[in-house]
Amino acid sequence: MLDVPGFSFSDHAQIQQIADNGGINQEWRLEPVSGGYFKIISRWSGKALDIPDGSFNDGVVIQQFTEHNGFNQQWRLVQLPGGYTKIVSRLNGKVLDVPNGDTDNGVKIQQFTDHGGVNQQWELNPVTAVYKVVSRATGKVLDIPIFATDNHAILQQFTDNGGINQEFTFLPITAGPISNGACRRWPTVGLLRWRHYACCTSCASFESDDFASP
Repeated sequence: MLDVPGFSFSDHAQIQQIADNGGINQEWRLEPVSGGYFKIISRWSGKALDIPDGSFNDGVVIQQFTEHNGFNQQWRLVQLPGGYTKIVSRLNGKVLDVPNGDTDNGVKIQQFTDHGGVNQQWELNPVTAVYKVVSRATGKVLDIPIFATDNHAILQQFTDNGGINQEFTFLPITAGPISNGACRRWPTVGLLRWRHYACCTSCASFESDDFASP
């Protein structure tokens, strides 16, 4: 877990990695710095979460697709009490939803009208420079099935198994990837502002210039 050593409030305190101990010095929130929208990119495939054909219908399943500039690949993160998040489409205002809160592996993730249910609430758990996206209702994580790399592969929930097909980057839509042959990396300065929960009352914040996608 990312950890503020000694619960420090000091400028220039160096963030460390340490085992989860439940301390509030290990709790963080994402705060967008430009426009408020993100692309959600699979670490495994490099593809973006995408609403097929820009549909406005409830029950449409979410796929992965090559990045483009469409609103059907742009998402807003809405903070909820308890550290949970709603993931809201810029295109149509629908949210990521586990159908009926089904706890089975392999359940396909859909878009649905926001009704406030826990099956529409998610916990973003940092893993180095990427995130696992965990359903509040089921405890399962977003997963690209069988390490698919093709367009139209449908997003599912699955038990956390540590695979990189269960890890995602949140890329602000104003930032573009830098290509380096087969490798991809994102600009590291100004992507996200990290505000530590313990500092909220004083609005103390700091920016990371080395917290980037692998």
